[in-house]
Amino acid sequence: VSCGKNTSDILIVGTSIDGVISLDPAEVFEVPGMEYLDNTYDTLVVPDLKESGKIETRIAESWTVSSDKKTIIFKIRPGIKFASNNPLTAHDVAFSLQRAVILQKNPSEIISQFGFTPENVKEKIRALDDYTLSFSMDDSYAETFVLQCLTSSVCSIVDEKETMKHQIDGD
Repeated sequence: VSCGKNTSDILIVGTSIDGVISLDPAEVFEVPGMEYLDNTYDTLVVPDLKESGKIETRIAESWTVSSDKKTIIFKIRPGIKFASNNPLTAHDVAFSLQRAVILQKNPSEIISQFGFTPENVKEKIRALDDYTLSFSMDDSYAETFVLQCLTSSVCSIVDEKETMKHQIDGD
């Protein structure tokens, strides 16, 4: 295919969408869907592509871990906007992670393993203010393990206001 320009610096990638069941981050658990989400949504943190096992900030500009290793406080990077032009806040992050646990779809286990249930998740994962998120787990976990889990596509952050405009039967 010619674009009428020098195409030496253009990469075209083709993929099959066969097997994509949904594009909802709370439901996607197949590779083609996760690849799409990874290119469409952001998470609090992402894997460092240069150094295996390291984590980079994304939506979170920083985090601190409590001395008992049961709570992580994330500072959310200000100035991020969704495609809707709504500002991204800690409330959107809490909503997204809570929603994944509450819906209990297959990928929710990635978050639920830290002691979150549909009954307790709203008190355990919560916005303390517009740019601070508290993530309180049932036990002490290795920081790197928790952060690696939070890079998963089920932890993609959705626009709460826009999502709720399309609510049907509680979701």
